[in-house]
Amino acid sequence: MLTRNQRDAIDALAWGTLHFGSLHTNRVVRRRTVLSLVRRGLAESVGQTMVCDADGFHVEPERYREGFRLTARGQKVYEHQLRTY
Repeated sequence: MLTRNQRDAIDALAWGTLHFGSLHTNRVVRRRTVLSLVRRGLAESVGQTMVCDADGFHVEPERYREGFRLTARGQKVYEHQLRTY
């Protein structure tokens, strides 16, 4: 059973992966929530990625943070969420 925060994080990771390839954690999508999804096998780290703004332009000065995306199993959970919620 997933918590509401985990379901929201799955939704955000799916959006981030679709538009940017991965997503950084922030004040809304907390790192501890995403790491709980990593432990469950629903998300994975893609390593250090460059921070960009909403238009996809790199932020100056260059900064790097850990990016996350859904695994194949996480994508299936996301698709199930779309059908049931």
